[in-house]
Amino acid sequence: MRFIVFLYLLVCFSSWGQTIYGTKNIIPFTFYNHERQKFTIIEDSTGCQEYNEQTKKWEFRKLEYQIEESFNKFLEDYVILHEKGSKVFFVDRGCGFVYILEKDTLKRHDRSFHHKNQFGGTFFLYKRQPHIYGGYGLFTLKNIITYYNLKEREWFVHQVTGDLPKPRYQAHGMLVGNDFYLAGGCYDSGKFYDDVWKFDFSKLKWSLLGKINKSLFVYSLFTPDFRGRGNLTQQFISTGINLFRLDYPNKQITKYRLGNSFILKNITSNNDLIMYIKAAKDEFSYQVIIENKSEFFSQEKEVLSLLEKPKNQQADASKNTWFKELFILFVLILSVLFSFLVYKRLKKNQSLDLSSSERELFDFMCEKGEEGIEISEVSDFVNADNPSIDTLKKRREGLIKSLKFKLAQDTKISIHEVIIESKHAKDKRVKVLILNSKIISHYRKKAK
Repeated sequence: MRFIVFLYLLVCFSSWGQTIYGTKNIIPFTFYNHERQKFTIIEDSTGCQEYNEQTKKWEFRKLEYQIEESFNKFLEDYVILHEKGSKVFFVDRGCGFVYILEKDTLKRHDRSFHHKNQFGGTFFLYKRQPHIYGGYGLFTLKNIITYYNLKEREWFVHQVTGDLPKPRYQAHGMLVGNDFYLAGGCYDSGKFYDDVWKFDFSKLKWSLLGKINKSLFVYSLFTPDFRGRGNLTQQFISTGINLFRLDYPNKQITKYRLGNSFILKNITSNNDLIMYIKAAKDEFSYQVIIENKSEFFSQEKEVLSLLEKPKNQQADASKNTWFKELFILFVLILSVLFSFLVYKRLKKNQSLDLSSSERELFDFMCEKGEEGIEISEVSDFVNADNPSIDTLKKRREGLIKSLKFKLAQDTKISIHEVIIESKHAKDKRVKVLILNSKIISHYRKKAK
């Protein structure tokens, strides 16, 4: 009798154990399909695997893929976004193309193109529409929030107010209600931010919450190397030894100790079950695992503060009085110097009738001298209202043309010699614009 009870308990225990699916040495798309109410794996171009919770087995379902690239490239170049009530989206990592899985067919939905403008951006859904924060592309970092309009089938930019986070890529983000939280992110190779922001969609406004707790960097969180973190827009971050669950509204982060040398990716949960990809440390072998939440979160845990505690300002109060007086004096001196420089700038090139954009570009090219400027840098002087790429290109060409014409008229130098075009020393594909040294010398002499 005891043996029978033991067998019964063993069967019950195993029924709540892990269900493991070995992938084809690739990182597949994994998600919970709310339309079919099944955990789903997409790893090849023939169909998908769906988890049957009754039999605890994976079952194949045939799909038709109407995609415009190879399937392996599709796996690498797209991010899956899906939640209850939304479509199953596959979004171009650089922004642009959008595919939607409807019934048994995956087909293109957008009327856009490959933007190549937000690689490393933070992807999320808001009101069942794909959104992307930041990223890099076209030689610049971004701090914009773009969104995909399902009716127009095109991408648009949210017009925000107030202070903005600095441009970045590979930032961690998570949506909670109407608030989108953003933490960390890179701005150069090996350089990263330590700030946390909140974007209120009801007001279209950013607010700075504070700095990331320094102790979290001990665990290599929020650093530039996100290769082992899987989907950065989810609630979890895995570093291998530890798993972290983020709670931005309460400014907390919970640490779970895994105690193994593997990495978890794309953690997805529904009801009592959780699905994740388990990657070996070398990231050459992958398994998709489904198990009970109570088992998964049974590891040792610790609740940490997400933000640095505010510094005690009372200790600095006594120093503030003299510092303020010194600061006011410093500002007055700077104001006098600034007025003098403005007067000198106005006197300089006073015969030139330049628009504000032409003047800023001219001064910038004078500062750069023989080093020159990349043609993409001209875009910074004409992109105030976030125009389309075609409009931006036309404005850029118009600004260069009008500046060349006015300088040629004033200096009597051929319009073809005003700005010299060259190729970048390191990247021959990049065009460099150099202002004629005679023009720079001409206006410097007039300024004296």
